[in-house]
Amino acid sequence: MGMGTAPLSEQTFVNGIELKEDLAKLMSHYESPPDDVLKTGLIHFAAHPPEDTSFLVTHLWDKYLPRWREIKDMPKPPHDPEEEKRLVEEINRQTDCPELQPCNEQDIDKMDYATIRRMVYPKKGRWLRFSEEQIQRIAEKEKQKSEAATNEG
Repeated sequence: MGMGTAPLSEQTFVNGIELKEDLAKLMSHYESPPDDVLKTGLIHFAAHPPEDTSFLVTHLWDKYLPRWREIKDMPKPPHDPEEEKRLVEEINRQTDCPELQPCNEQDIDKMDYATIRRMVYPKKGRWLRFSEEQIQRIAEKEKQKSEAATNEG
């Protein structure tokens, strides 16, 4: 492998050509699952690199997160839709609070808190990031927000 140690011990230099080749190899690897697996989204079927240590990405995970296989195989707590709904509602309550007003303060030390919101697109190229069901829920939520904003104005 064309990896070398960078000046800091917590960094690895990776040749750009080798990285691109490895990413293309990953693309080929992840195109092979059946459609029902692909529809679950990258977040589910590609949350970790392949076990195959010939992948550069796998080698880097082994170096910087050596317990990733152990963590990956740990039993996951049962999915609780009510808890997930409660968490989403709490996040929405905090971020959609009418008392929160944008300000022009540039010095973060003068602020009590800051909120950063980012929109993550459900698709990245030909890949679904999330399951089709999750994407549908996101779209419905955005539609509700848009309708609420239209009705307020």
